[in-house]
Amino acid sequence: MGGHDFVYLLILITFVIIWENSKIPIPSSVFAVCLGMVVSYIWKEIPFHFTPEFFMYMLLPPILLHSSFKFDLNSLRRTWLPSLMFAVPGTLLSVLMIAGGIYVWTDEVDIVNILIFGAILAPTDTVATMSLRSRIQDDGVVLDVLENESVMNDAISVALVHILSKMSGQPGLLVSTEAVLFSLLMLVVSGCLGIGASYVMNKVMSTDISLHYLSSLLVYGLCETVGISGIVCLFVYGSTVVAPVELKKTVSALASMMESYVYLMLGLALPSYEFSWMSLAILVACIVSRIVVVFFVGCLLQLCGQRHWTMPKLLFFSLCGVRGAISYALCLEVGTTFQKSTTFVVVMCTVICMSSLQRCMHRFLLTI
Repeated sequence: MGGHDFVYLLILITFVIIWENSKIPIPSSVFAVCLGMVVSYIWKEIPFHFTPEFFMYMLLPPILLHSSFKFDLNSLRRTWLPSLMFAVPGTLLSVLMIAGGIYVWTDEVDIVNILIFGAILAPTDTVATMSLRSRIQDDGVVLDVLENESVMNDAISVALVHILSKMSGQPGLLVSTEAVLFSLLMLVVSGCLGIGASYVMNKVMSTDISLHYLSSLLVYGLCETVGISGIVCLFVYGSTVVAPVELKKTVSALASMMESYVYLMLGLALPSYEFSWMSLAILVACIVSRIVVVFFVGCLLQLCGQRHWTMPKLLFFSLCGVRGAISYALCLEVGTTFQKSTTFVVVMCTVICMSSLQRCMHRFLLTI
């Protein structure tokens, strides 16, 4: 990428940030994706490429850290049951339902590979969920649970994809059982490491911004290096550490630019893929699985005495099943050509359609 290309990229990011700070109701993520698609049509040879390593180690940490700084631990205490229900059994059921759709609509017969693809497409996007919270002023339980679910199901899906990829030569049922148990254990270990790291930083009581930021990156990087969830660890760390106000402002600015870059890259990647009707069928499987799982878990929560999970709230929760950069990055890392094209279709369609409808559906379903 030359100097002129870098300038063009900065101009595009500036447009997205200006849009984000405007009063226009269309989310900046939708604008960024559409802007990237238009530019990709005009600019035939795009020098920018979305790489999973760059996203996971450079772009995602400041976005997660910014989200964790805004996270209210009291909300987790209030919503721990629905958050865990939607995140753990909900995500696993989504993987199985999407895998069933993949088995029906494609020629793939390897159960483990099908489960890997289902785990790639199952998680809702943390960035999109946090962006929704910034656009909608609501202190209700639904958005709190959405935030908690998005962080945990991302971590579960990342762990499942990595474990299944390493154990793809073994029988499918045995692999999936081991993957579930090991993923849950790794989530607990990741959270404990995040709490331990924040405890150390709180004891040090440093006000140096660079030290705090580097510590957060180190915690995340170490977890990813040893094969446990850096996502959960960093989120827990940021939620419990006492960070200087200047650091929070700096991370907020970084996260805004990183989010704009991520969605621009998704739009700019449009010419790289070929589309098929099977991709659209799998998209339908993702949407249907989200609706079925949300209403199933919602019924279980009502049986547990949580009567506030009404039909409108569950329908709104279903419409927030936006897939995003985590799924895209995982597929670029381990997916086939067809899986990459299908994941791109699912991510683009859910970002554009569901993100655009969220504010409208919130007003219609949760404020009536």
